[in-house]
Amino acid sequence: MTQTKPEITVVRATENDTLVLAEIESLAFDGPSPYALNRTNTTSENEPDKGSEPISQNRIMFGLPSAEGRAIRARGINERLKTSSDYHIYKAVLEEEDGKEKIVGFAAWRFCADEPFPVEDTWKDLPWEGCANPRACNDFFGAIARFRTKYLGGKKVALLETLVIHPSAQGLGIGSKMLERGLEDAKNLGLTESWLEASDAGHGLYYKFGFRVVEEYITDFFKYGAEGSSRLRVMKREDA
Repeated sequence: MTQTKPEITVVRATENDTLVLAEIESLAFDGPSPYALNRTNTTSENEPDKGSEPISQNRIMFGLPSAEGRAIRARGINERLKTSSDYHIYKAVLEEEDGKEKIVGFAAWRFCADEPFPVEDTWKDLPWEGCANPRACNDFFGAIARFRTKYLGGKKVALLETLVIHPSAQGLGIGSKMLERGLEDAKNLGLTESWLEASDAGHGLYYKFGFRVVEEYITDFFKYGAEGSSRLRVMKREDA
């Protein structure tokens, strides 16, 4: 008997969804990078402990997933939705066999259609409430901020800030559906240039949609007390 493919719809998320979105993001990013070889028993800046289990960059920065961490992240998403008119989140909703609906992923876009992306780099290091390693957070997110200023500054562009899928819903074409929706809305706003930062896990999907690598950024885990590294690709897409 052929199994019916689950029904997936992509719609705009609201402030009521933010805690679920934070939970999905935490689960999606907690797995180890292919380049993370070993880690210490903690995420402090000590010498690496040979032979320990792989760690994700997210685990280095934020530590073990926790209710407190998800609540902090949910408040941040909520604040962006309230205060930034150019910030849009699309949620992927799966209809389960019993008819109930479940959020299984989301994509957060910034559409710089009315005003161009800022020219000045406004990044300032943050205290990162509740995280395991503030230095790692500031290094990583500061680098992303500088890349965005470098390539997007002064332009009217679409920026995909986040795209995540619940681990249990991988392989259902959810990433493609969310990407299609965001690119369609960007086009309707007259935006012909789109940017994102891709992990190794997401690079293949974005390449299929016409994104090409402009620059790469490697994070060496050694300075945070772990072995291995992660790679981030700055990618650009232009409509024909």
